[in-house]
Amino acid sequence: RLQVFGGLNSAFSNRYYNEKIQLTNEANLAGSFTDFKSDTSDDFKTRNYYGNYRGDLFYYFKDKWFVGGEIDIGYWNDIVSQSGLLDNQRVIRWANIGPRVGVGRLELVTDKWHAGAILELLNNDGLLLKPLSNTDIDKFARIVSTAKNIRNLDIRFENIEELELLYNYLMDNGIIQNTARAAFVIQDAYAFEGFAVREHGKRVTLQPIFNLGKTTVVSDFEDYIQDNNEYGVALKFEDKKAVNKCFQFDQSYSSSLLQRYSSITNEAPNSHNSIISTADYNIGLYLSRRIFIVANIGYQLDLHLGGDLRSNDLRGPGHLFYGRLSSSYYVSPSVRINASYLYSNYKSDHSVDENQLNSTLNFGVQYFIR
Repeated sequence: RLQVFGGLNSAFSNRYYNEKIQLTNEANLAGSFTDFKSDTSDDFKTRNYYGNYRGDLFYYFKDKWFVGGEIDIGYWNDIVSQSGLLDNQRVIRWANIGPRVGVGRLELVTDKWHAGAILELLNNDGLLLKPLSNTDIDKFARIVSTAKNIRNLDIRFENIEELELLYNYLMDNGIIQNTARAAFVIQDAYAFEGFAVREHGKRVTLQPIFNLGKTTVVSDFEDYIQDNNEYGVALKFEDKKAVNKCFQFDQSYSSSLLQRYSSITNEAPNSHNSIISTADYNIGLYLSRRIFIVANIGYQLDLHLGGDLRSNDLRGPGHLFYGRLSSSYYVSPSVRINASYLYSNYKSDHSVDENQLNSTLNFGVQYFIR
């Protein structure tokens, strides 16, 4: 048999952090295809189209206390053609909306990490005129942040003003020597030391859940529309540690009490209640200026509390184990080669048919507009 797979993904992300507001916007557009040929079964082709937007807002009204919310909306179109005929088309739409309240902050420390790396390289070349304290690094990190905001307003994607700001600050404050070598080290370090996103801090969040989903299926066998809605409340604890320049350790724990409702055309609706508890761990290793590795492992328990007879028959307590290992290598500040391996194993205590094992290996090349 022969299976050919290909795809293209484009993504946009933006972060805005200050003392009062933490705002994140992310959007994705993707498409993929699979061509499967076999001597023992029918050939088939699949085509997928995907679009998604997610926004997160935290507003700190007093010290570390916050209110806010999130929105996650998306669209998925999946087409399967077998032996040249249209056999199945599936369209999935969803909208997840949730206000939130809590305490704690996850600070974006990427710019401080970036500033410290630049100063370290200058120091390794003997270009610093004086030893620097943690306060000095904090001040320079603010200059690095200002420089990156200049890029956001420059549609030509040039960095002359950014480098000029960094160089003049270090010169005016008597930190570096006025040499061509210092200017070139700053230019190189500014380009190659700011890839990874690092966060640090702890946060507890209480959040109501309103997840609305609709699936439309058109096939040679049957057409139907299915509604999948969830309502409930979730409590989450996050702890992220930027331990040092080379090591990051993140952990999070969450528990959700949900009522799930499902309705299919011409069938009786069903609903059930459940508790979903999750433990998730991430370890990041930043081995050199161009390469880093991130390992993720987690466990999720889906405990069924009862509901309709139909849902009782179909579902039981479920256990999901998952792990992911990904690595990234930057060929240049704009081009990255990445590879990842994903493993997941879902088992239901009551239904053998619901046992699912998934293992995926992916390679990709990404181009960044910074």
